[in-house]
Amino acid sequence: MGIMRIALCDDEASLAQPYAGRIREWALRTGISCRISILSSPEELLFEVQDGCLYDLLLLDIEMPGMNGLEAARRIRRMDRKVKIVFLTNYDDFVFEGYEVGAFRYLMKAEIPRKLDSLLDAVAGEWEEEKEYLLVRAGGGEERLELTEILYLEASRHDTILHTLTGERLLKLPISGLAAQLPDYFVSAHRSYIVNLRYVEKLSRTECLMHGGARVPVGRAAYGALNEAFIEYYKKLRDIEIKDISK
Repeated sequence: MGIMRIALCDDEASLAQPYAGRIREWALRTGISCRISILSSPEELLFEVQDGCLYDLLLLDIEMPGMNGLEAARRIRRMDRKVKIVFLTNYDDFVFEGYEVGAFRYLMKAEIPRKLDSLLDAVAGEWEEEKEYLLVRAGGGEERLELTEILYLEASRHDTILHTLTGERLLKLPISGLAAQLPDYFVSAHRSYIVNLRYVEKLSRTECLMHGGARVPVGRAAYGALNEAFIEYYKKLRDIEIKDISK
């Protein structure tokens, strides 16, 4: 099972710590591993996201000094289309504006003790449903590896190195055999590399800049198909976001 990454952004530390405590209690009760980051300002959150931190859930206070939560969410949406954003607020005046960033839900601060668990259950349910896996034979049986954890695959003679969000993993399998199991957002960048389009931040004719800073070479023969797939992938994400806003 993977780790649900949760960011809690609230300028009131006296509130943020109890919220985090309730999330930890929920995680222990459900058996879902969580990594919780507590951030005191939207600027700090944006720095984390720009520096390569991907989250599954943002619990974001709307009313904070300086940049408010809505503006932070707008900027984050430009970098991450999939993260679920939940606004924490004392007022219901901002609900309509939340459609602009595809807010998953609003949570009144007074209702957090009563509704936080059900919110986390809903997020976790979608998080589990959205997962896709790569099945590999290991230790005499099959192991499921989460595709959302994989940045890119690299051929190493007859083996494959998986470069993931948490490190590297060597599989005693050829990259050609794994390629047949991968969905269409994994695309060949070179005869020795397959990249996850979700984590391609910039593409040129000679390399892919990946989330986290890694640079993957792009083969001359692979560039055309890779560039087309990259454009189509982000067009689809944009269309999904527009449909979500129109609900």
